[in-house]
Amino acid sequence: MISKRFLNSAKGKSLEREFGEWMKSDLGYSKTEFRVPVKGKVSERSYEVDIHGVKHSKLMNAIFFVGIALLLLSLYAYSTKDAYIETVAARIIRVVNPDQAGNALAILGIIGLFLGWYGKSKTKVHAWVECKNQKSNVKRHQIQKFISSVEDVRALEEAKWQPKRVLFVSGTDFDSDALNFAREYGVTCYRRKMEVFELVSK
Repeated sequence: MISKRFLNSAKGKSLEREFGEWMKSDLGYSKTEFRVPVKGKVSERSYEVDIHGVKHSKLMNAIFFVGIALLLLSLYAYSTKDAYIETVAARIIRVVNPDQAGNALAILGIIGLFLGWYGKSKTKVHAWVECKNQKSNVKRHQIQKFISSVEDVRALEEAKWQPKRVLFVSGTDFDSDALNFAREYGVTCYRRKMEVFELVSK
């Protein structure tokens, strides 16, 4: 005889797979992985992330490439003694700090290095998705428990990834108090409606 626990687990996995595919087709995520363990700062045991989604920020990606271009341009101008690039760079730096115009290429390279590093570090946006496929609506205590888990993981500075976006998905719906807490703490909520997922709060 199939146990109730097994059936609930199968229903949960089905919702996770459906929403994971929907994240890629409708929300712009490039990667999703399921049942991922992640460590927190306080808890000794790892949390299980139902869906870990990764989205690439186009803006941060552009900043990364601009930074690399500036760095390469400054290195090229320095190595070839390109007077035109050096003059343009000096004019730009002179507007901000006239005393440093002579170091324009070095400053240009440092700015490029910083932009490249910053863009690269912010290119990936990580999402933690919690899924509940139960008969009853999602309750307030379930949202509160989820928020507590997310905050514990965010508190661990050396974590492999930090959940910037947090989403809660229900196979049915949410109680009003659950939605109130979700809005207060920045949890985006979706509910399954027929073959799609409907945004309930963000």
